Order: sequence, then C-alpha cells, then structure tokens
Amino acid sequence: SSQQLKSDRIPDSVFQLTELRHLSISGMDCDYGDRTNCCMIKEIPGDIKNLKNLSMLRLTRNTITAIPNELIDLNNLILLVLTDNAGLTNIYPLTKLFSLQYLYLYDCGLAKLTDDIGDLKNLKELGLVGNHLDKAEQLRIKKALPNCIITF
Repeated sequence: SSQQLKSDRIPDSVFQLTELRHLSISGMDCDYGDRTNCCMIKEIPGDIKNLKNLSMLRLTRNTITAIPNELIDLNNLILLVLTDNAGLTNIYPLTKLFSLQYLYLYDCGLAKLTDDIGDLKNLKELGLVGNHLDKAEQLRIKKALPNCIITF
C-alpha cells in the first residue's frame, strides 16, 4: 500500500522491474483518522511504459486525475482497476488498450466516457458504479460495447 511507501508517487525503482506482471498500489482512505499519514498516488508516471509485461494494474483509492499516453504501450494489459480515484474525469487514452478485458472504474468522477469506448472490442467487464453517468450516456456505452457486462 502507499502507506508502506510513505509517498505520493510510485518509486522509480518499480519501473526498472521490466518483467513485472502485476502491480497493485492502494492508497489509504483519508476519510479516516490521521490525515498526516494519508498517502495516495497522485499520478501514473510516463515511465509506466517500461513495464511491457504488465497484465494487471490496480491503483485504487488514490488521487489520480489523468491517464498518461504512455499507458497505451502496455500491450499485455488485461485488467485495469482505477476504483476510488474521485478526481478521474476522463479515461482517454484507455481506449487504445486493445488487449484490455476487465476495466473497473468504480467511484471515479466520470460523467462521460470517450466517444471511442467501443474500440475496446475485447472488453468483457466494465465497472462504472458510483460515477455521474446519466441514462443517455449509459445507453450509449451499452450500445458501443454490446458483448461486455457493464455495471452502473
């Protein structure tokens, strides 16, 4: 967890682990207790592109607000979990991660998904509970991803 990291960033040393397949960093829930020990990852560094073998990436309960373009270099990424990043309002460029099968964006700040969400043809599950997507947007997403199980 980021509490053990005692940092608001992913250490550079992680990006040298080029054979890494699973990366999971969960922030501390700052609503509870001592805010001085509250650590959350603020951004996904561009160096994430070094982790070409990554198949699972979980960055939950953090303060990530943007997805770096370098993430699209992760051609083997199957599972991406960005749950509880309330400041995340735009998931561009995630729609270029064509290998993605499971995408969980619970309790983010999303009111709309990118127009090209339908490009994620291999997506099997999309979790969107706790966002600000109106009925029209939900319908558009369902139409764009007819073979995907979507939870709103």
